[in-house]
Amino acid sequence: AATAGGAVGSNAQAADDAGGAPDGRFIGNVSSWKGRFGWVVPEGRIEHRAMSKHNGFIYVAGKDLDGVRDLNPGDRVSFELYTD
Repeated sequence: AATAGGAVGSNAQAADDAGGAPDGRFIGNVSSWKGRFGWVVPEGRIEHRAMSKHNGFIYVAGKDLDGVRDLNPGDRVSFELYTD
């Protein structure tokens, strides 16, 4: 889930090695992972009002991982954005 205050959150899964993201998803790289949460840096510009928060890093919670149990810094992931 996203952090409070309208931060951008995501659900993440390992990215397709072919390089493309499925429709409606973005591609990024895991900047840091703290066991139950972490931060992703998108590969491209994302137009969203909350993207200015957290210096453009996107919060991802462990409970939102899809198809993987853990992430590591440097992992390439695809993700959907939401705010709460």
